[in-house]
Amino acid sequence: MELLVVITIIGILVSMLLPAVQSARESARNAQCGNNLKQIGLAIQSYETRHASFPPGGYCVGDGRYNLPRDTRTNWAICILPFLEARNLYDRYELDLPNPAVENQPILQSFVPVMTCPSDVETDGLATILSIWPDSQSGNSSPPILAAPGSYKGVSGRRGPGGCRWFDYPQIVADKQPTVQCQNWKLDPVRGPLHMVVEDVARYPTVQAAHIQDGLTNTLLVGEQHMTTYPDGDVLKQDTGFWAVTQDAFNLSTLQPESYTRGMPDYDACIGLAGDQQVCRRGFSSLHSGNVMNFVTCGGNVVRIMPNMDSQLFEAAGSIAGENEPIVLLE
Repeated sequence: MELLVVITIIGILVSMLLPAVQSARESARNAQCGNNLKQIGLAIQSYETRHASFPPGGYCVGDGRYNLPRDTRTNWAICILPFLEARNLYDRYELDLPNPAVENQPILQSFVPVMTCPSDVETDGLATILSIWPDSQSGNSSPPILAAPGSYKGVSGRRGPGGCRWFDYPQIVADKQPTVQCQNWKLDPVRGPLHMVVEDVARYPTVQAAHIQDGLTNTLLVGEQHMTTYPDGDVLKQDTGFWAVTQDAFNLSTLQPESYTRGMPDYDACIGLAGDQQVCRRGFSSLHSGNVMNFVTCGGNVVRIMPNMDSQLFEAAGSIAGENEPIVLLE
């Protein structure tokens, strides 16, 4: 009888301690996630010191007329590898070849610890990117490729109106969006620190520190994005993020006003609310307690953003155009 009492007491104590242990573990994972972003921010600052500008969010050759893998080259995460003690990996990347070229796939498939948050799930294996884009030679759909996941996406800007929404999209940056005419709408108010740069479009070059009118610490640079659910058969099913993939929004996201585009790691639920996969692909989210998201600013400091942050303040923090208010750091 006494033994049963002791066992019961031990069981009660374990049940009381387990949540505390789990909370402590998540706190440690969250801290490591923030430290990763700190290292990424310092690497981007080192790049800016060396090259007098931030790296391109993505780089597209030509005039931006098409959004094809054959036209994509490097991106912000590849550019900063030398400043993350991964020079050997950077030196193996062929800058003059398309991002998904066979020669570059070993880099796309490399796991770089600083690019993944320990709170995220299923980040220890390669995932398949199913391509719907035509191959440059045959015109047929290009074959799927494998890529290593990433937990962080660069801030390409805030969302623009209508069909001119995304500053990670070459056709919009180049004013060659086929379905919506964007020529009469200026993209400067939505341009972020890590946007798509198009070779023949001189008016939107890489961003210099002097271009950021609100101050470096008030402009978000890189943040967390992780999804846990996807519709079956969706071509973007694995689009939780791929650190080395330049195409579309695989390592870039956009600050948007709707609450379901920040903090919510459930792609299915986001689609149900937004009815637009492009909106949900470009959200920011995390698996941390309360879905609090870590970001690093252009000034290199790490901030934690609550999902219920004021929409206007959050969205403005993705622009370099001088509309931001100071970002409140959460302790």
